[in-house]
Amino acid sequence: MTKQLRRTVGNERKVAGVCGGIAKYFDLDPTLIRVAFVVLTLFATSGLLLYIICALIIPEDDGVIRGEYQIKHNCAPKDDNEMNSDGTGKNGWN
Repeated sequence: MTKQLRRTVGNERKVAGVCGGIAKYFDLDPTLIRVAFVVLTLFATSGLLLYIICALIIPEDDGVIRGEYQIKHNCAPKDDNEMNSDGTGKNGWN
């Protein structure tokens, strides 16, 4: 399965989920990414602009597990058969 950069949702997100998504993608602590954005904002004034651009471009994590084949061939499951990240379908069935 390929890694995908996605914004986090739920309790992991503080503002738009950008830092949590980047941290998850690179397997880092989200606090380090948040501090980096603050430092960029304070010293280079580009951090806020970069954060806003990332929030607009990076898609939210929808919890659907996508396999490499499904992504490459654009045949991800339809809404009725989508799988949540815990392995259950949207209707609660395994």
